[in-house]
Amino acid sequence: MSTNDFEELCTQARMAVQDRELDRAIQLYQQALMLSPDDISAHDGLATAYVLAQDYDRAIACFEQITLLKPRDAKAYVNLGGLFNLKHDFKSASAVLRKAVQRNSKSPDAYYNLGIAEKGQNQLSLAMSAYRECIKLKPEMAEAHVNLANCFVEQKNFKKAIEHYEIALRHRPNFGSAQRGIQRVKALMNQEKANAAPFGRLVDTEKLDHQLAATSHTRQLSDDERFEDRQFLALELRDTLDITEKFWVHVRDHLEPALLRINRVLMNQETDNRGTLLDVAEDFHEAWKFALALYERLDDSRLTIKEHEYELQG
Repeated sequence: MSTNDFEELCTQARMAVQDRELDRAIQLYQQALMLSPDDISAHDGLATAYVLAQDYDRAIACFEQITLLKPRDAKAYVNLGGLFNLKHDFKSASAVLRKAVQRNSKSPDAYYNLGIAEKGQNQLSLAMSAYRECIKLKPEMAEAHVNLANCFVEQKNFKKAIEHYEIALRHRPNFGSAQRGIQRVKALMNQEKANAAPFGRLVDTEKLDHQLAATSHTRQLSDDERFEDRQFLALELRDTLDITEKFWVHVRDHLEPALLRINRVLMNQETDNRGTLLDVAEDFHEAWKFALALYERLDDSRLTIKEHEYELQG
């Protein structure tokens, strides 16, 4: 059989997939691979047919073969990680998705699936870092906003949760998961208000004394945990440096000129003081809003790092 025979088999297999004749598609791709065992597109097509047939184990075997044939192909690792997530094998998913990120740090799908894998292992901080990176690369990805919002709910950071649910709805107005998420958060907020003491929060002194008397404990981290810890800290540091750089630019462009204009007003070098002061007030308002946003972002990072430390102490 010739190259033309291989191409014909693949064409028929693709058509069979489109018609959802999955058994026939699988058979055709298998015949094609007998003619060209190293063809990436045929392995990928066979994997797709297995996924549609919900034969995830054989689909995983196909993608693993692709990673051997094309070790730098990030897409194969992303697909492999997604399948491990479907099987709830989150540890394996995390391992291959870290490889996907190493091969393509600009893949939103790699970070999104990594977020699912880390969340599946109860690594909330790492999951949130992965979702944030996904959103940076693909801000319109509603699913990533919803998953990040769900993490904020677990942290009881209801304000940030609602913010990301609403962003998801702006990109996908009828997204049921986001709508249900907002309803759930509002119910939780109302419940917290109902449970609040009428005269403020009372301190459980016995519990507090016990906490103060308790000694801290640590445990030895595995190599995988050390890798995840370094990845988490690198992502958080990158986020923090990015927002800090933006803040410095904002200060330079708005706050510093405003201060200089105030100085000129005080030195009677401005003829229209009222108009100048209005401009100064507007610049200060913009600078204040940006400073507040920076504070909230850095505070989120602080809480995330503290949560990460708590998880590592196990």
